[in-house]
Amino acid sequence: MEEKQRFAIVCPCCGQKQYAQKSIFHAMGIADGGIGSCLQCNAVMHLIFDDKRQEMKAEKMERRIP
Repeated sequence: MEEKQRFAIVCPCCGQKQYAQKSIFHAMGIADGGIGSCLQCNAVMHLIFDDKRQEMKAEKMERRIP
């Protein structure tokens, strides 16, 4: 089984450090194409990947109403 690179992120709600992998959208070049939930507080996070720096950050997921 192929092992993928993990990136450290910090939950914007509780501060828990955890790790995430690039999403399919990140791999396609869509920097803000990731979503995840915190393993500690279960908050929904928006995952943003910076390809130049090879870093990922997590932001609070804002509810978007069409």
